[in-house]
Amino acid sequence: MDAQARLWVQVVDSTYMFHPTVMYQVADARPPTYRWDVFGTDGRRLAIVHLPSNFTPKAWGGRWVYGIAEDEDGALVVGRLPMPEALQ
Repeated sequence: MDAQARLWVQVVDSTYMFHPTVMYQVADARPPTYRWDVFGTDGRRLAIVHLPSNFTPKAWGGRWVYGIAEDEDGALVVGRLPMPEALQ
């Protein structure tokens, strides 16, 4: 849930070769992005957001989405992405 009480839900696509839990651990099995649906406090979907598959959002603040990213060597690092324009 972000600072505006919006709920971010990762959508699991039934066409994925592996369950997302496995794909997080096997970089070559991941699609380039994962889809996230963002819902308002009234339950309406506000936006569909695609985030890089090597990035897991953990906190939201202002214009940024903060999370854990996996770099090219497989190391976990703190990262940030711009808040999608539809949610600013």
